[in-house]
Amino acid sequence: MKSVGDAQNQKAQEQARNTDPWGEDFFCMVAHELRTPLTLLILQNELMERIVNSNEGANLPEKATLSKLLKTTGHQLAIFSKLVTNLFSLSEIATGKLVLNRTQVDLSAIANEVTSCFQEEFKKRNYSIDLAFADSLIGNWDYLRLEQVIINLITNAMKFGQGKPIRIATQRIGQRAQLTVSDQGMGISVTDQVKIFQRYEQLGSNRPNSGLGLGLFISQQIIFAHGGIIRVESQLNQGTTFIVELPL
Repeated sequence: MKSVGDAQNQKAQEQARNTDPWGEDFFCMVAHELRTPLTLLILQNELMERIVNSNEGANLPEKATLSKLLKTTGHQLAIFSKLVTNLFSLSEIATGKLVLNRTQVDLSAIANEVTSCFQEEFKKRNYSIDLAFADSLIGNWDYLRLEQVIINLITNAMKFGQGKPIRIATQRIGQRAQLTVSDQGMGISVTDQVKIFQRYEQLGSNRPNSGLGLGLFISQQIIFAHGGIIRVESQLNQGTTFIVELPL
């Protein structure tokens, strides 16, 4: 007998295969999203080259400027890397070739490592972070795929959390491992919650920097492929919680 997760996964994959993801509108969105970080990277690289080549970058003001540019470039590269990763995942989903490389991994350890990578970004955006990780939540999962899901959820929380505290937690519930990422930001209306995981869904013009609308769709496909579920709980102006449950 198929589980609820299996049935949802099969239905979602069929919908993904039956919809052509490579239409004209898609390529317009991709070009728009990739153009901004690439343009900034090119300009910053040119400026850094000028600084390094002028007097060998000897004086402190120029070194300070170079350091700031390097940090900004690193941030733009991270954005670019996330976009490319999501595009590759979308291609795999659309062609029915989403493959999991399952090994014995600890969900809490993955969440902790990903969160650590965001520490500088949290400080930059003045976010306080509450972490609550359960000990040893080990399952037969794909490390890199789950890392991608957690990155998408944390990025989403920072994007719409309005600078308010973010909570990231894991716990064991029966034979399932649960991950939650919560913010106290603008929230999502009941109407939008129905379509939050649809491909290209950007949830209205009142949510800035919404991007391609691929992150949650791809995260859902990855979790379904693991036989798990992902859902959202939210109220307008009171924050949003994304809940992931995976079979142990």
